[in-house]
Amino acid sequence: MSKTILGLALIAFAAHAAAATQYIRFGKLIDGKGKVWTNVAVVVENDRIRSVEPGGPPPSGAEVVDLRCYTGIPGMIDAHTHMTYFWDQTPGTKPWAQASSRQSAMTVFLAQENARKTLETGVTAVRDLGSSEYADIAMRDLINRGAMVGPRMFVAGYGLSVTNRQHDRVPPPRRVWPTVWPRCSAWCGSRWLRGPT
Repeated sequence: MSKTILGLALIAFAAHAAAATQYIRFGKLIDGKGKVWTNVAVVVENDRIRSVEPGGPPPSGAEVVDLRCYTGIPGMIDAHTHMTYFWDQTPGTKPWAQASSRQSAMTVFLAQENARKTLETGVTAVRDLGSSEYADIAMRDLINRGAMVGPRMFVAGYGLSVTNRQHDRVPPPRRVWPTVWPRCSAWCGSRWLRGPT
């Protein structure tokens, strides 16, 4: 196993099920600007990084996590995901056929594996660009409540699509946007809209 670990993913994963304050020691820590810190500690309070400081005594009552044999790096961001896309790879099946035959609640339950694996690989935030029946919004809300392990999600909900495939008759986005965006963002908290390009 490599000595370089995606440290902030470990922090996020460990902090999910641990004490309110953690003091996580790293042998090396690479910050977002390329600087390499040695013998450093990251203080996490209530799932949020509060400080990065030279190794010293931990705060009173903090859980100490010793990762000094590892190098921590900043969490990564995936800007194009479909977190609710889940296929169990059963021989003879096709991904889209499986997706259309499942209820949305089952899809959210199965797709939590995608969220967990994404976080474990060091991706701590994703921009999810659409799913059916607001499954991505359900996942985001479950992660925010602590009921599902996964990265921070910025979601779109349903993607916009053209029902009349003759694109020359579709109103330009500047006319559609003022009507659609306020409804989507107010109703479900979408951060993005995805439409045909």
